[in-house]
Amino acid sequence: MLNKHEEIQKTVQEAFSRKLQQLPTYTKAVVTTLYYIYQFDQLPEKYFANLDLLPTNLANLHLAVRDLFPSTDRKCLRELDNYKRKLSQYYEVKTISPDYFDLPQPKVRLSWHTKILVINIEATSH
Repeated sequence: MLNKHEEIQKTVQEAFSRKLQQLPTYTKAVVTTLYYIYQFDQLPEKYFANLDLLPTNLANLHLAVRDLFPSTDRKCLRELDNYKRKLSQYYEVKTISPDYFDLPQPKVRLSWHTKILVINIEATSH
């Protein structure tokens, strides 16, 4: 077993470093794998991408994710985890701002009184 991160072969280092920079969600898996082969306390910063914060202006989004926003359909909320994962490839994302959504107002729920009134009106109009 090698003792230092400096001893990690350059090609392995570049491959894992590139993977961490492209997909930070793999950090734990990459670090665990490297730790089985090499012994280290902490990987150097060069292994990790310094991602920008999520832009407030949608026009500044990376082209690969620009078509996702602004979301205008409530059905898109089912895909929120996928949207966040895609954004995380390019930005540091803790939450997605409400500015990224242009959703219609929720439908007003009718009370049972209103429902009965509607049923009575429909029944009398026939």
